[in-house]
Amino acid sequence: AGIITDNMNQGRKRHVWISQKKDLVNDAKRDWTDIGGDASKLLDFNRDMDKPTLPSDGIAFLTYGKLKDGPKDATQAQNIDKLVKWLGPDFDGTINFDEAHTMSNATETDGPRGKTDASENALAGMELQRRLPNARVTYVSATGATDPSNLAYAERLGIWGHGTAFPTKQAFIGDMEKGGLAAMESVAQSLKATGSYGARSLSPKGLTY
Repeated sequence: AGIITDNMNQGRKRHVWISQKKDLVNDAKRDWTDIGGDASKLLDFNRDMDKPTLPSDGIAFLTYGKLKDGPKDATQAQNIDKLVKWLGPDFDGTINFDEAHTMSNATETDGPRGKTDASENALAGMELQRRLPNARVTYVSATGATDPSNLAYAERLGIWGHGTAFPTKQAFIGDMEKGGLAAMESVAQSLKATGSYGARSLSPKGLTY
C-alpha cells in the first residue's frame, strides 16, 4: 500500500493489486485506508471488471484466478486483455503481486512423478508483466522460494538475462540447483545489496508466556 501511495503522489493514478482470494479485497481496503488512502480508489475488479464504464483511475484489485480466466469464446476479450486496456499501453504504475508464491509453478519441472506443466496462474502473471514493460513490479510473499524454479515468475528482479551472470532463466535454475542452498543465499544477498529484495525477520524478543 505504501508503494502505491508513493507512486500516486508522483502522478501515477492507476495501479494493480493481485492476490490469492477474492475476499482479501477487504484486507486490501483495510491496509489502504489505514495509511490514509481513499477507500473509493480501491476497485474490486473481481466483481466489476465487466461493467460498461470503469473509473478513470484507482487500484484494480483482482485474484490470480480472475486474471487468467475469461470467456471460453477465444474471439472475446479475456480478463487480462480488459485489464491491460484499462491500464493503457504506456502504463507505468505499479503491479503488486501479493502472495506471489501463487505463481511459483511458472515453468515445466521434472519431479518424481514425471513432468509438471507450468500453472495457468503463473503464466498469466508473467504475460501481464511482459505486456506492460514500463510497469513497476513488486513481488510480496511470506513463503519465498524453496527451489530455484520457484523464482521463474520473477522476471523483473534482473537475476537472469543481458548484463547478468545467467544468460537465460533456464541457466539460472540449472546453476542454482547445482550450487544448492549456498548459491540461493548468495542470490538473496546480491538482491538485497542492490535494493531489489527486502525481508523482515521475526524475533521472540518481548514475547511472554
